[in-house]
Amino acid sequence: MKESVWKKTQGALLPWGGLAAKKYAPGHCTRNAQAHKITARFFLVPMARHCKPFGKSMHTIIRTRIVIVEREFHALFGQLAEQGFSMQDGLLPQDLIDGLYEEGRQGWSSGAFRAARVGPTQQPLHSPAIRGDTIRWLEPGPENSAQSRFLGWAEALRHQLNSHFYLGLKHSEFHFAHYDIGRGYARHLDQHRGQPHRRISLILYLTPDWQADDGGELCVYAANDPAREWQRVQPTQGRLVVFRSELLPHEVLPARKPRWSVAGWFRSDEPPPQP
Repeated sequence: MKESVWKKTQGALLPWGGLAAKKYAPGHCTRNAQAHKITARFFLVPMARHCKPFGKSMHTIIRTRIVIVEREFHALFGQLAEQGFSMQDGLLPQDLIDGLYEEGRQGWSSGAFRAARVGPTQQPLHSPAIRGDTIRWLEPGPENSAQSRFLGWAEALRHQLNSHFYLGLKHSEFHFAHYDIGRGYARHLDQHRGQPHRRISLILYLTPDWQADDGGELCVYAANDPAREWQRVQPTQGRLVVFRSELLPHEVLPARKPRWSVAGWFRSDEPPPQP
């Protein structure tokens, strides 16, 4: 790891495309750490509310009731800092993945999905040749629902991203994405021109038993050469992909069977008013 990657530079861009960050190491929240073994795991630790670096935001983390191994966040943030892209398997528990998959399918069966659109919010365009998925926005529900658990986890991740990368992320938005057979999403950037508020993109794959010949891969192109394929990600169930929204062009290749995921963004603008 280049030492300069970890300088505290308020989220500035580095010459090789990485995010500046402070060094990720155990001990950000050290009060009584040895007694509660916080160096190995966080979430569900009663002492956490007393840790000054997190303040009130730690209550959200406690309520998520998900255990995340610190070394896995270390890998997630390390890759994101160096190359603006990170992929991790097994970061979220299997019962949460299964629950999201089932809740997505229930919404699909009830007709709650709508055709996705492309372009800026003010002038969205429905173009299946460009973007072929249908979506439904995640909403908090009962505390034990998969959507509520995931949104709680995402809120905890938002705080951690701010803590390590100084991004000023203020809220997030996520939707289920369903691609039918033969559908994909042409190459694009997640951050629209003149709308810089999408900062970090996230995809969580949900379809069980995905095989290599099922297609549906995420193709990621080089930031300095948008015509060159840099990564190809198979949508294996439980795989998490996180990347910088303004940096990496990407596309979804057509799939040979229905493809399910949760996708969305961490944003730096103010959240919309609640109805």
